[in-house]
Amino acid sequence: MLERAIRSIATQILQPFFQVEIVIADHSIGNEIESLCSEYLQETEFSLVYRKNGTSRGSSSSNLNFAFQHSRGEVIKILFQDDFLVSNSALSSVFKLFSGTSVAWAAVGFTHTADGRSFFGDRIPRYNSLIHYGRNTMSSPSTIAIRRESWLDFDPRLRWLMDVELYKRVYDKYGLPHIIPEVLVSNGVGPHQVSASLINPLTKIQEFIYVTAKHSLPWNKR
Repeated sequence: MLERAIRSIATQILQPFFQVEIVIADHSIGNEIESLCSEYLQETEFSLVYRKNGTSRGSSSSNLNFAFQHSRGEVIKILFQDDFLVSNSALSSVFKLFSGTSVAWAAVGFTHTADGRSFFGDRIPRYNSLIHYGRNTMSSPSTIAIRRESWLDFDPRLRWLMDVELYKRVYDKYGLPHIIPEVLVSNGVGPHQVSASLINPLTKIQEFIYVTAKHSLPWNKR
């Protein structure tokens, strides 16, 4: 899946003045991902930064924050390992939106795939006021792009609501996301997903209570 994601970046059509840096934060125990990155270092025209992350294993929030800390780009486009770009103009569309504007964050249209070949469930993301409670109309962080100075860390205490709680905080600070109404990203679906294998009813209840307290108590208002 990671190779599929990297390949979808490597085939992007970009203007000469756009520079792309791929930052991979490796949360795995073995060295398979490191070996794959070594191979692509020889093949891709893009800068590929590989970093092993041995802390907080299993936390997508912590690993995303770690990847950001090792990035240098002005615009951060998140892409989970099991997701990929479905258009070779996806990054150009994102860069065009952020170039010369005051856009803080944006979201792109998305679809879904179980096999990497057939697609279903095309959607255009939209924000809603209950999003941080799990009503996710934005989809995974792979649909998101954010200006570097607008970045907010994902909450490492969250797994199930880690994305939607972040959307709430970014909205509170910067307002609604700009929407690119084109399907540019595909979410990989299947039993490998955290939501399918690691999230149980107790986790959902605990995180719902935590998010409710975080965003409702007066001393948490900012």
